[in-house]
Amino acid sequence: PARAVSEQSAAALGLRSGPSSSSSSSSEDQDGLEGLRVVGVSASRFFSLAVTENGEVWAWGADYNGALGSESSWTSSPQPAAAPISQALAAAGGAVAAAAGGTFSAALTAAGTVLVWGKLGGGSPAAPGLTAAAGFRSHPGFSSSSMFAQVQLPQGVRITSISAGQQHLLMTDGRRVWVIGRWLDANSEEAGIASWENPHEFDLVPLHSGIDRSNLGHTLVKDRSTSTCSSGSRKDAGGAEIVKVVAGMHSSAAISNDGRLWLWGRLLDEPRGLSIMKRFGGEKYAADVDWTWAGFGGAEPRLVEGVSGVKDVALGGWHAMVLVD
Repeated sequence: PARAVSEQSAAALGLRSGPSSSSSSSSEDQDGLEGLRVVGVSASRFFSLAVTENGEVWAWGADYNGALGSESSWTSSPQPAAAPISQALAAAGGAVAAAAGGTFSAALTAAGTVLVWGKLGGGSPAAPGLTAAAGFRSHPGFSSSSMFAQVQLPQGVRITSISAGQQHLLMTDGRRVWVIGRWLDANSEEAGIASWENPHEFDLVPLHSGIDRSNLGHTLVKDRSTSTCSSGSRKDAGGAEIVKVVAGMHSSAAISNDGRLWLWGRLLDEPRGLSIMKRFGGEKYAADVDWTWAGFGGAEPRLVEGVSGVKDVALGGWHAMVLVD
């Protein structure tokens, strides 16, 4: 039997349930990505992104906060990001990767910069989000759906990996890890918020153990004007670097080139863990569980002990999967 599909879900699935709410029907007849070479994809709950070989970012699905990067709030046909986002991407050499968040999108450019558009978590006066009046740099002549910004990082930094969660965006240059948006601790409490103008830097101990910190400035960046971090200044004695950052819905991870893994955010807290154990008859083992283990998450990045040779990690809502040698 036929089942009703909501307008938002239909657009996210690429089902043509009707014309876009803010674009003409002719856009539905376009070939979209046909004939273009796609080099990267990313999916959020209700919309998807694709990066083409020529550096464009295309979006389809549904989002009412500008994450599609065009005048459309939903579309079942892939559409390229419109100006001024497309112009900013082209000026930076085009996009090489994209990340779809809950209500925002991000693109890593060939120049190593990061552009974000849509609505990002942390929209308080203290740490304005992209759509907050205090944090949005106006672009005359464009609607609210065109709100975007370039993430402000220390001079000389070239980002190499990005990943988006529900309300936060992770970025790394191989030596440091930054976050913007809103992120949680292991107990689902707010651990911090940071705007695109003032990203928060995490300290991945012991990645940088054994180095001279006297000229590194603030390891947890609160005010860029007081930070003296610069590209190439932060590499540990052993030469380890971060090769990838991964964001789950409310969790985060970083992988180093020597196979170590750092985790933080909300993965599995003790109350939910005990509830699961009780449900499946495992409560007798509850006393043996160390709920402070880094693998369960936390407010700050911690090295996950007992795991080595890490090649990749996937973060779900309440669990993580790790690929090792």
